[in-house]
Amino acid sequence: MTEQTTASPDKLKYAPSRYMRDRHPDLFSDSVSEVEYEVEREVLSYHLETLTNQKDETAFENFAQRLCEKFIAPNIRPQTGPVGGGDGKTDAETFPVSSEISARWFVPDNDKAGERKAFAFSAKKTWRSKIKADVAAIAGTKREYDQIICVTNQFVPAKKSADLQDELVKEHGISVTILDRTWLLDRVFKHGSMAIAVEELGVGKGTEKQTTKLGPSDTKRASELDALEAKIADGSQYQGQPAALVEDARRAALVARGLEHSSADVNGRFDRALRLARDNNIKKLELAIAYEWAWTSHFWHEDHLRTSELYDDVERLALGSDDANDLERLSNLLPVIRVSVHSGSMDASKGKLKDRTAALKSALEALTVQTNRPNNALHAEAMLLMTRVSEKGVEHRDDPLKDIWVSFTDVIKRAEGLGTFPFTSIADALTQIGEFIADSDEFDTLFETITDALAARSGEGEAATKNVQRAYQKLAKGLPYDAIRWFGRAVALLIKEEYEDDLIAASLGAGFAFEEVGLLWAARNYTLAAVSQEFSVFKRYGSIGALRASVLSRYFDTEFKLGRVPQILSAHELEMIVRKAQARTEGQRRRLGKVQEAHMMQIASLLLQTPVDKLGDIAQLPDALERLALPMSRTALLYLMGNEDILRTQGWIPEQETPRRR
Repeated sequence: MTEQTTASPDKLKYAPSRYMRDRHPDLFSDSVSEVEYEVEREVLSYHLETLTNQKDETAFENFAQRLCEKFIAPNIRPQTGPVGGGDGKTDAETFPVSSEISARWFVPDNDKAGERKAFAFSAKKTWRSKIKADVAAIAGTKREYDQIICVTNQFVPAKKSADLQDELVKEHGISVTILDRTWLLDRVFKHGSMAIAVEELGVGKGTEKQTTKLGPSDTKRASELDALEAKIADGSQYQGQPAALVEDARRAALVARGLEHSSADVNGRFDRALRLARDNNIKKLELAIAYEWAWTSHFWHEDHLRTSELYDDVERLALGSDDANDLERLSNLLPVIRVSVHSGSMDASKGKLKDRTAALKSALEALTVQTNRPNNALHAEAMLLMTRVSEKGVEHRDDPLKDIWVSFTDVIKRAEGLGTFPFTSIADALTQIGEFIADSDEFDTLFETITDALAARSGEGEAATKNVQRAYQKLAKGLPYDAIRWFGRAVALLIKEEYEDDLIAASLGAGFAFEEVGLLWAARNYTLAAVSQEFSVFKRYGSIGALRASVLSRYFDTEFKLGRVPQILSAHELEMIVRKAQARTEGQRRRLGKVQEAHMMQIASLLLQTPVDKLGDIAQLPDALERLALPMSRTALLYLMGNEDILRTQGWIPEQETPRRR
């Protein structure tokens, strides 16, 4: 018997999309579905005119009262009794409310909210005599109404309405307002009250159609998606930049998901992104896209079989990696598949839990012994414990997890001082697990340990960011030695995953400060540390668009000042790869050309300083410069080497230019 046939009704209630929407509503559409009715003004006007023929006076009274509640006074109570006003002589009247309540209303003349108003609703064609009779009857009650409001389904000319109102005020001493069919139609068509007309009068039923009103987030998403698709469709946008194309295709899939497009549409976009990543052999992006597609299939589309199929793609790409961040994707997906099987949403044979769990644990265990990479090893150990929690929590629900919580606490304690250990993501995962751990001293100890660690890291990080600000202030004031001291205070405290950007800023600043005092090697080391940190983010997410070319430009400048040609060319090539991948607009492409030209002239000026007796050692360098698209640098070096004939043949030296003397 399969798990699907034995699952309890409670288990079958699990809805992944609802679970994710509750926790991350920002990832879902914020558009609102509305019902619109195709009712012409003339149609409603005719319907109002013929209400008496239809014996529908009560429907009109309900309709008129609801409009008055919306636009005049929310505190209306209807009178009970026969049609035409009941025993109380009014069709409705206001009831007293406190000023604290009325202050919250948004109706016209809110300052008159405390007044006592009487309402009379009439669908008779002889509107004048009916209004006079209603006002006389209401005034005869001696209830001291401040205002009488008469609502009629007939058209009343403005002059006649004003004259009658004045006449009634003089006769009864009470303010009278007459609202006719024009007022009713305006409330419906100009002030968004069609739903009241449909509900109370029945007009327009059968003409409704569902419309969508874009929310602010969806408005931005829709605009972004249109722009992305326009770029992807334009073959000229990605010349020599396959990574940029893949990233845009990936982003288009995620934006379409946020808009909650149909599953077929979203899946088609993910499939396109995955194919492009494979075709261009960009493994990091292929892994990221496969993982995001699997996550989407489960938590947006509740397509459990597709999630399982995509797990195979993620597993193929991640199992051979020695990076714990890659295996973390498997560690995140496996519990999802486990829940699908356990809840009966997927047959156990499709989940392949035993084989997949064994493969993941084996890969994680291999990383835990990498003593030369302590952050990576401890991260793998933490995920191994998470995998054990998932196993026991589902398959052996009665088994205690105390040993796991104790081991986890030890991992958190050993992580102290390991800057890039993912404290935040582990804390988030434990918080979700805590929903199912009612009473456990060991779990409470674990939770206290990790929250204490987060608090300490947060405090250190905040202090360090202030140190960085002070260091830059010192640098701006021409005090580089003071700046070095402040940067030094900051860097050690910022070696944390959640402060990556601040660490890069501090490392770059320290590089500037050391350069100011002439310590170029120290400047280079700090700058290289910033570059390394920048690429650790790229390695984790596979997005070249997230890299900052300015960091790489600073690295080029630092190497150039040291004058080491191989390192200079390497820094130049790295920066050009990133800038080309990010050059989407005409302005960005112009900027790329300017940077490339500046580098080319700098390298040319450096090469022209090469001693003549060293030229033989770099005989192959012109070919490398040609490959790196540095023609001016190559020309300068060839000229220095005495290869005028080559330069003349290739057109670099004009024919009329006489040869130099030897």
